[in-house]
Amino acid sequence: MYGSMLLHGLALSESNGDLETCCGAASVLTYILKDNSWCKERVLQIELEAPTPSFGAPELLLHRIVRYLAVASSDKDGKPGFSYVQPVMLKLLVTWLADCPSAVQCFLNSRPHLTYLLELVSNTSSTVCVMGLAAFILGECVIYNKSSESGKDAITVADAISQKIGLASYFLKFDKMQRSSLFSSAKSAESHKPLTRSAAASTLEIEDVAEDDIYLQHSC
Repeated sequence: MYGSMLLHGLALSESNGDLETCCGAASVLTYILKDNSWCKERVLQIELEAPTPSFGAPELLLHRIVRYLAVASSDKDGKPGFSYVQPVMLKLLVTWLADCPSAVQCFLNSRPHLTYLLELVSNTSSTVCVMGLAAFILGECVIYNKSSESGKDAITVADAISQKIGLASYFLKFDKMQRSSLFSSAKSAESHKPLTRSAAASTLEIEDVAEDDIYLQHSC
């Protein structure tokens, strides 16, 4: 039950109200995936139905998260959207890709994902936190990258960072994030409580959804 509700929250539309709900669901999923390699692999297999039938094949959950991240950058009128959504979605990706080569490969299977991250790190209008987290994900795409496929391997990502951002500027993003007040506050409050029964139930529900190959219905 809990897992189904969680996934439903991640499969809503891209409207502002639904994006807010997705943000909450993403925070819960981040907690579940933290240091849980088995669960990362299982959730990686989950597919969501396309927003509309005309969009074609189902979409992997990880790819949907990246799309929400892009939508959160601005609304349809080009005005700033929910700025708090970006850090939440980025933190989910940071947690998911950590020590998970399969997730890194899945992320890089869509070339626009790498391009978008590079732009996010380079965008001066992005917050220090957003630029730092995006840079962290790029680092994971190098460190945990086990692919030997040209264009998706660690060398390709490292070269892209060097050419598009510059190594000095890239590492400066981490320094600025670590010195920010938000990072300091989060670090001091990082001690987590043991996994609760409800969180464990969510994990089991997610497993059931993945194993049964259930495609979630899109809610308009």
